[in-house]
Amino acid sequence: MAASLAFAALDQGPVPLERLREAHAQALQRAHGGDDEPVALVLPHRLTTLLTHVFPQGLATLGNVAECVELTEDLAKIHCHRVVYLSLPVVDDVRSIATHMGLLRAFDPSTERTFHLLVAGKWTAMCAEALECQSHDTVHIQEVAMGFIPLDQDLLTLGRERCLLDCHVNGDRSVLVDCAQAIQQLQRLYGRFENIKYKGDLAAFVCHQLMEREQQEEDEEEKMEEMTGVASPERRRKSPRYRKRRPMHSLVLLDRRLDYATALSTPLTMEALLAELFEFLDGVVTLGSTSMSPGEQGETVEETVFPLNTSDTVFRQIRGLHLHAVAPVLNAHASGMKDAFDRFRTTSATATTAEIHEFVKSVPQMQSQQKTLERLVTMLETLETNTATSAFRDTWRLERAMMDRDADSSEILDSIEELIFQHEPLLKVLRLLCLFSVTHNGVPRHELLRLKMHLVRAYGHELIFSFSTLARVGLLVEKDSNSHDEHVFEDVAEALGLLDVDVNVQNPRGAAFVTGGYAPITTRLIEELLKDGSTWESLPGQILHKLPGRRAEITRVQAQRKKEKHDKRVMVVCFVGGVTYAEVAALRWLAQFYPYDIIIASTSVITGQSFLQDVLERLPSTT
Repeated sequence: MAASLAFAALDQGPVPLERLREAHAQALQRAHGGDDEPVALVLPHRLTTLLTHVFPQGLATLGNVAECVELTEDLAKIHCHRVVYLSLPVVDDVRSIATHMGLLRAFDPSTERTFHLLVAGKWTAMCAEALECQSHDTVHIQEVAMGFIPLDQDLLTLGRERCLLDCHVNGDRSVLVDCAQAIQQLQRLYGRFENIKYKGDLAAFVCHQLMEREQQEEDEEEKMEEMTGVASPERRRKSPRYRKRRPMHSLVLLDRRLDYATALSTPLTMEALLAELFEFLDGVVTLGSTSMSPGEQGETVEETVFPLNTSDTVFRQIRGLHLHAVAPVLNAHASGMKDAFDRFRTTSATATTAEIHEFVKSVPQMQSQQKTLERLVTMLETLETNTATSAFRDTWRLERAMMDRDADSSEILDSIEELIFQHEPLLKVLRLLCLFSVTHNGVPRHELLRLKMHLVRAYGHELIFSFSTLARVGLLVEKDSNSHDEHVFEDVAEALGLLDVDVNVQNPRGAAFVTGGYAPITTRLIEELLKDGSTWESLPGQILHKLPGRRAEITRVQAQRKKEKHDKRVMVVCFVGGVTYAEVAALRWLAQFYPYDIIIASTSVITGQSFLQDVLERLPSTT
């Protein structure tokens, strides 16, 4: 499958991310290499999808890999004596691998096997304990220096969806250490950041880890220099004379907790809706029966998998547009293709041999473009059908009402209660209830108890665990009657101009178009920082005091370097806890108006539904 997928040309973006991809491939090749003995490579499905961006031609291209198998596949597919497992440093994945080892031993006890575990990140004590508890086999463990995986020319991910659950509930902050390590790897490849800002407690932890790692690295280099009398390659690389590429200018670390509202809100851009309504993971969409219109649901449809990224020029144009602005762009492309064919048909009688030959050469490309255009039109029609339903529109209106200072909160909670009585999908109900909580600084105690009681009766007692988790993450909390910050969200929304009731989705004036009326807090913070010379303290009002978590700004003294006349600076915006496609679209839109190229990095790329699913440890089935 991977061999047929067309991924983004990473060397053609604002930063040559092909170097990052190559670094990952080389690290895995080194860790995996050794002798010529054939090996079976076994890994979780999540890592398989991520690594298609590192090995576009498939993992079988890794040296002596004879078999590449996912953890859930048939054990009979594994014949090699040497079995290499590849995993993220995630406790659940390590447990699954340990269980798999035991099952493999029991399935074929006559075969002598050696087990190796390659960990794409920092091996932790919690992972070691999980392995010891589940497996009695001798396992050779090795860490692999793999950080952010480039999904596109401006989008990076760690693929760590359960960041908030691990940090706030499980007490495991290893993902933050891995995030700092990934940022340090970016600096090694592209140069040190001249300016670092962070806001939020998790972001602060990442920054402090980064500073500690940098100091350790510098101390080691100084010792090596004293011993040998020769500057290390890393030290020479930091010299302006050595650095051939422009360095990263700014790093902004943002805690997801700053803006839960965007993560829970319904997005209205093309790419964000695809992620909400289709199986869309790591920039690869899977189309099957779900992509068909309601009248065709009875038909059997073959599943199709293909990437959507900057390699497709049409998708690149429409991915960040509001849904209502997409059709005119697709119509223009369809008309352009038709006009090109009509022009040749009318002039074919007088065309020269060279002109005919040139047209024939362009036919395969035109056919490919037509096929892609047809897919995009089909997806657009499906999205329009879904967003035109009364259920979708009612949900969107309810979300907008939650953000309106003048709306009656009792009526909103009554509407959520009605959805419970109608036994609407649990995630939909919880998503709305959490959105109310984060936009109203909590839910009044008596209302929260009443709604929890209805939820438990309707969906099961397992929800009691979910309520506890949501509270610890800060998504569903009881309103503090003694608090003086009752209208935090409204005050921040007013100060930053987040709400636009008359948003122009065809020609937007602000980032509110991504949801049809609400601009993400995170995006507005970045917009203020993009202004020349802006710092945290230059933000309007008392915004930073109202938003949760610590903040700081670090400016490093850099040697003077010659500025090119039209040289754009590079800003890396790193979301700790996940970034939404709505925020990605808003940041891409913003970058058009400022002298910055923006690279978006995150622990994961999320949707409203996946965000809640990843936060909740136990969620009862509602089907």
